[in-house]
Amino acid sequence: MRAWASRSVRRLRTQGTWVARRPAPQKPGIPPTTCTPNDEVMIATLHIEHEITDYPTWKAAFDRFADARRRGGVIAHRVRLLEDDDHQIVIDLDFSSAQTAHAFSTFLHDTVWGTSNAPALVDTPTTRILVEAAD
Repeated sequence: MRAWASRSVRRLRTQGTWVARRPAPQKPGIPPTTCTPNDEVMIATLHIEHEITDYPTWKAAFDRFADARRRGGVIAHRVRLLEDDDHQIVIDLDFSSAQTAHAFSTFLHDTVWGTSNAPALVDTPTTRILVEAAD
């Protein structure tokens, strides 16, 4: 890259000439680290907490629903166990809108939890929709 072009400037070839172009600005209040590899921006997180019977059984069921998560609009996810209790799990599913997060939460409550599709669950999970706080 030439000296006149900083790291934050991409060069774009337009009609045989290279010109500098700044990247599109981030949405207000959303840090760039929330971008996923496909450039979707996380707006809402479905935060799930629940008790499980054992992690390997739960993880196998979770992995079977990868396509359902993708079709439901999940753009990233994180799974964590409590440090002092490996029967308590926390899952964060990121979405590009709060509306999509609510729809997926409804899908989980109505279609997955409380059926044989969730063999390792104990009781009903607690869910919350989290959104970015305004500055």
